[in-house]
Amino acid sequence: MVVLSHVRFILFANFSQLNETTPLLTLYYFLTSYGHEGYALYMLVSGVLLGGTSYRRWHADRNASGHFKARMLWFYALLAPALAIGAVFDMFGSRALGASGAYAHFHEFSPAFDLGAFTANFLMLQRFLAPGLGSNATLFILAFECWAYLSLAAYVLPSRRRLATLAATSMVVAAIALEPEFAGYPMLWLLGLVLAKASDWPRPSRATACLVFVGTLHISRFGGAGLAQMPEHYVPVFRLLLDVQMGLGCGALLMASRACGRQRSGQASLTWRLARHFPGAHVAIFATHFPFMMFIAAAANLGLGLPIAGSPSPLAFAAFVCLVIAIYVYGFAFSRLAFFISQRLRGRPAGRVRVAARRSPSKALGASVTSRERL
Repeated sequence: MVVLSHVRFILFANFSQLNETTPLLTLYYFLTSYGHEGYALYMLVSGVLLGGTSYRRWHADRNASGHFKARMLWFYALLAPALAIGAVFDMFGSRALGASGAYAHFHEFSPAFDLGAFTANFLMLQRFLAPGLGSNATLFILAFECWAYLSLAAYVLPSRRRLATLAATSMVVAAIALEPEFAGYPMLWLLGLVLAKASDWPRPSRATACLVFVGTLHISRFGGAGLAQMPEHYVPVFRLLLDVQMGLGCGALLMASRACGRQRSGQASLTWRLARHFPGAHVAIFATHFPFMMFIAAAANLGLGLPIAGSPSPLAFAAFVCLVIAIYVYGFAFSRLAFFISQRLRGRPAGRVRVAARRSPSKALGASVTSRERL
């Protein structure tokens, strides 16, 4: 949802700027307009999978500290090269390909590429104390997730719990105070964590859950579109309410599909399969796709005459499909790179980890193949 929204943003003009529309074109714009909802759903599902699986493992105290360190090592093994290579794309693209207009079109582009900007983004302080690095403004969603995860770790892991919990919780409160419009993100992550622990709750039927989810998703979409006409001081409150109601709808769908339940005997559960693939895949996408997308769009503009934010055309739709595929291939490559780096830093061959994963899915979830180490 997020990638589709971003690629449409760089390749197509706003719907209100179109001279002519058709039902199919209207449908295309509608289906690619769920960018904010994609962020919100990511935070909820991350709370279920990343928060839930970590909490169960830490609560059982099965090498809890080692598990936490392995996850953080993978995260920074991905983040450091993603920031560095993304900065190279942005610096070269904004200077050598600036005539394309792609970087001018993105108003949140930050031209600061100094050590201070890199450090602030590396420490997950973007949007709170510093802008994103270049065009990598979407990293702010990972900042909310990171601080929520650290707060959970500080509360559960047995090491100076009171002081650590107070410090981490203060960080989350400060983040909400600095960016009140996005207060729903940590709330959704916490809601996901609660759902992960609610395996004994009654589950709705799948049909009912699907209807509730679709309804809350559309309420968020159309309600969010009306926030622009609302007084500014009311926007954070209504945005929070819209995010939470959509999170409850998604939670009903997860409960109905048993995504929050325990493993079934003899086969890996949906929880394990999602926990293994979902967070790692989407962290790689969020951390890497925007600088790559901007650079490719700018190069295509100057090399192939592809318009930036232009009118719909066969060339633009073909470029849309190709760019979406390229982003996922690029994200997959970064995910594998992070897996390789993290294993090297820990002094463990990657092959041994893959063999362990095939032998025992339940053990692999708590071993070195974590939910963030593989796509």
